[in-house]
Amino acid sequence: GRLYFGCGLYSTSASSSAVRYAKVGKTVTGGVFVTNVACGKAQVIDGASLASDTSLEDQDGPPSGMNSRIINNPHGAQSYTQLTALAGEPLRRSDDEIVVFDSAAMMPKYLITFQP
Repeated sequence: GRLYFGCGLYSTSASSSAVRYAKVGKTVTGGVFVTNVACGKAQVIDGASLASDTSLEDQDGPPSGMNSRIINNPHGAQSYTQLTALAGEPLRRSDDEIVVFDSAAMMPKYLITFQP
């Protein structure tokens, strides 16, 4: 798959949104981590500004001087529009996607597991 907003570790501010990554078909199974994320200086982008732009896909790291990337309203981005056309609507839309580019910036706190 593609890394829509760059090559990094992805999280969201809402654990309820993260559950979409734990689904197989329409069944929620597997698990998600609740983490602490140190964003440092973040590049903040509104997904609507990426409505006809996929330039962040698979991009290595944030711009110079930044440590992370926060995409608000990621469903406005062309990458998500294309995914929705292929896979259907997600279980829950996300308010944001937070991408860090150093694994030391993310620390797991809890593991939530789901059983079908």
